[in-house]
Amino acid sequence: MMGITTCYLLMVILETFLLCRPFAFNWDKSIGDGYCANTQAAFLSAGIINLLIDLIVVLLPLGPLWDLKMATSKKIQLTAIFCLGGL
Repeated sequence: MMGITTCYLLMVILETFLLCRPFAFNWDKSIGDGYCANTQAAFLSAGIINLLIDLIVVLLPLGPLWDLKMATSKKIQLTAIFCLGGL
């Protein structure tokens, strides 16, 4: 999961730098020959991937949690606490 998150970080950084040409067109739209790729699609895909990664990170400890030898009521309570991270 750390590798996936690191790859996502690199993707977002590269997306920021490579979306507009020349690079200064990101903040200076008055450059005549500048252009940007489809920023809405890029940001939407980055947001969806971020949401999926967050969901996986929240759900990741639940498998080992349910393998522990403890009362089911405590497992349910801990699951609820972990799921609060999804809010």
